[in-house]
Amino acid sequence: MEQTILSIQQEKQRLRRALIRIALSEEETRLLQERLFDLEEYKRAKSLFVYVSVFPEPDTRKVISLALGAGKRVAVPRIEGKGVMSARLIRGLYDLKPGPLSIPEPDDTAAILERADLCVVPCLACGRDFARLGHGGGYYDRYLMEHPSFSVCLCPPDALFDALPQGPHDVKPNVVLTPHETLRRA
Repeated sequence: MEQTILSIQQEKQRLRRALIRIALSEEETRLLQERLFDLEEYKRAKSLFVYVSVFPEPDTRKVISLALGAGKRVAVPRIEGKGVMSARLIRGLYDLKPGPLSIPEPDDTAAILERADLCVVPCLACGRDFARLGHGGGYYDRYLMEHPSFSVCLCPPDALFDALPQGPHDVKPNVVLTPHETLRRA
């Protein structure tokens, strides 16, 4: 079992190094955001937990701003320690400052959102088998294990594969969105 987990971790690291991250065009970004906004789960959500994108990830700043403008409660990640993050409520993008991983985050006085109706999760790649390849810290897998919610990955079209390696602690998203596809886990 330990050998299998080690080989999965090695394969994931190989994939992370091999993936060429190309930013989406403005049109692809718009289509991806529209797919998210069209989800019934998004429309019904009163609270969202959304990653704050950094280049070249699919842009989430517009998602955050429009959700706030629609009266939804929006939380973004704050790193609390190695492999641990919390969902902190924000009033606007102006509440964010660079954190320990150079990703914008709110300060420690921002209120914690205990459970989001919808969680927008980052990925380097996704599989049609709903496997998600993250950056390797395990933050989102741990978070979603402790705070289950409906989760969505925004995946660049060139980062969607048939399958990806998965470990025993990897959490699959409910939906994978690309600019041209909506994949929904049964």
